[in-house]
Amino acid sequence: TIKIDNVSLKEITQGSDFEFTRDTFGTRINEDGYIEDVPYNLLQQSEDATITWTKTRSIITANSTIAPNNSLTGNKFIGATAAGDKKLNQSIIVTSGAQYTITIFAKKGEFNGILIRHNTTRFPSGHVIFNLDTGVGVKTNTIDSFSSENVGNGWYRLSVTSTADSSGSNLVEFIIANNGSTAITGNDSDGIYIWGM
Repeated sequence: TIKIDNVSLKEITQGSDFEFTRDTFGTRINEDGYIEDVPYNLLQQSEDATITWTKTRSIITANSTIAPNNSLTGNKFIGATAAGDKKLNQSIIVTSGAQYTITIFAKKGEFNGILIRHNTTRFPSGHVIFNLDTGVGVKTNTIDSFSSENVGNGWYRLSVTSTADSSGSNLVEFIIANNGSTAITGNDSDGIYIWGM
């Protein structure tokens, strides 16, 4: 006679391509059988730019539009009246020789562009200015690659990839642009919409 009062069931899958250990970043086994890190977000508060982001001559209004995931979490990135570039940035730690990709969802507001770059402290100079009417980007200097994807409702998912040439702290920067230029006049109300940095 056998009495069973506690049963657990665990599926064992051979060839699973994802493994994760608590308190570590995820790894996966890729199609070539090599273990690799799963990409993860180095930026903090990627959906709410009012918290850990530094605003220079700019204002962020949280929850001001419907984001690409259909939640009311889109930020309005506004140009302030002070003269100079209207910036939003955050510091990350980078490693020399490693590639870093900046992504953001952006949508036209009263202005129709955004400049995306790594600050040149750790990266060769270069940036991409995206037109938020068309999604077309124009790069300068040493950007490895960039892309734009129309995700609907006026939103574009924008990406810029560059390789660090030294290790240490570096700024990821977003700057409001209009008609291909960052020389805009802010008025504390006009801007663009951003989300998911």
